[in-house]
Parts: sequence; structure tokens; C-alpha cells
Amino acid sequence: MLKLWRSRRALAGLEFALVAPVLVLVLLAMVDLSRAFIMGRRLTVAAASVATIASTEAVATASLSTLTGQQAFAATTAPFAVFPLWLANQLSVNGSFAITLSEVNFTPTPKGCTTGCTYTAAVAWSVANPSGQPTLRACGAVASQPDGSNPSLTALPASAFGATAVLVADISQVYVPLFTSVFVGSFTMQRSAYVSPRVNNAITLVPGYVGPNVICPLVGS
Repeated sequence: MLKLWRSRRALAGLEFALVAPVLVLVLLAMVDLSRAFIMGRRLTVAAASVATIASTEAVATASLSTLTGQQAFAATTAPFAVFPLWLANQLSVNGSFAITLSEVNFTPTPKGCTTGCTYTAAVAWSVANPSGQPTLRACGAVASQPDGSNPSLTALPASAFGATAVLVADISQVYVPLFTSVFVGSFTMQRSAYVSPRVNNAITLVPGYVGPNVICPLVGS
């Protein structure tokens, strides 16, 4: 009986030795997934803040439809309240984040239609916060993609297309898992927000933004 008892204890110890590393790995993976989920939510809030602040600032100008370089810069620095470490030099050098604010205009087909229109989209202007990656939306056509697709700097969700221009805030962050990076590595998380101008159909960017920026030629010019 004693020999049998010892054998069972040895078997239990062996089973624990085999299972314990898997359980620990699962636990650590859950921690990394939780951190990624929290970061994703914070990026969503930050992107919405950039677009909303830009829309609000434009209303403060005399024309209700222009955005100065200073106002645009104020909007693109809003996420620093949510991610204070982005101000650290080492993060800026590593290019761990990017904040981009753009406007996308729409042209209806047939021209002048009010109902049953189809729309083509094009970037009107784009600015990037100078502390992060200098990532801009390029001038030119913007594709349509199904709602719920991953955010893209070259496309908009189909529901964003319409008669009114949209301010688009794109924010990305390189996520490095604490425990499982050796298995999955680091990856970039991006969130985008889409806000219509509060008063007029479009907002003009006044030249003078301090960071990377582009003001696109009018479509058809």
C-alpha cells in the first residue's frame, strides 16, 4: 500500500509539472489580452476626442468653418491627457504612436443630387502631431469599406459617406505584451473616429500647422 501511495503521489507531481506551465502561460496571456483591451478602449476615446475638439474649435472661428493651425494642434495633442507617456522622448524616437487629423470631402453623383446619390470621397487636408509618427492621409480618393472593418488610412466605413464632409481622427499605438511578446511579438493597434462639422458642410484648414501637414488641391482643379 505504501508503495502504491508513493506511486500516486509521484504521478500527481508529474501531472502538476506538466500542467502548471500551461496554466501559467494561459494566465499571463489573459493579462496581456486585458491590457490590450484597455489600450484599445483608451485609443477609441482619444480618437473621438481629437475629432470632436477639432469640430468644436472650428465653430469658434468667425466663419464657423475654418480651423487654424493652432486649433488643429490643440486637437491633436488631446490624447496626451490619456497617454501621458507619449510625451517621453524615448517613445517619440521609437515611433510608438501616431495621431492624425484629416478631413474627407464627398462629391455626389449625379452632380447636385439630393436623394439617391452615390458619393466619391477624397482627402481635403491632413495633419499629424509632430511628437509621434508623421503619418498623414494622402491626397486623393478614399475607398469605401464595410462597416466594422479594421481602420485604414486609405478607406472609410461605408456609413461615413454622405453629403457632409467628415473630420477623421486616426490614432495608433504599438502594443508590446508584457509576458507573451516572445510568442506573438509587438503589433500596432489603430482606432479611428468620424465626426461631421457642427455648422457648415466642410472645414477649411488655415495654413500654419506646426507639424507634418498637407492641404490637397480641390477635386477637379
